[in-house]
Amino acid sequence: MRIGVIGLPLSGKTTLFNVLTGSQVETSSFSGGRQSHLGTVKVPDARLDFIHQSYPEHKKIQTIVEYVDVVGIAKGATRSVTILDELLNQLRNCEALLLVVRDFANDRVPHPEGKINPQQDVQIVETELLLSDLAILETRINRLQKEIAK
Repeated sequence: MRIGVIGLPLSGKTTLFNVLTGSQVETSSFSGGRQSHLGTVKVPDARLDFIHQSYPEHKKIQTIVEYVDVVGIAKGATRSVTILDELLNQLRNCEALLLVVRDFANDRVPHPEGKINPQQDVQIVETELLLSDLAILETRINRLQKEIAK
């Protein structure tokens, strides 16, 4: 399973990613760059361990969860084709999205919107995802209309 960790810039996405994967990706207030990170975790399963002890000659294959720490989704980000393409490429193969919402105050890590409001942050991310879906639909409709016109 692949899970995309999404949220506004500087919301704690990379910190959560580090906790989930055991990674040590930089999390300073200046690390909100354009690079995604991938981490894999083998899911512990006592039932699988028990079965493997009973049948050690068979290969033990643990479930693997991949986490993708994507770039922050800033307000208005989907208006940029480059940013939209980059974001969609990172999320395309994810089966689930994990939305990280900031609810902490830290003067050294300014909130992108100027104030901490978790509900507003959720709305911003939802709006940007909806707008990206609309952009995809518009592109698809235009292609279909061109094909029909031929």
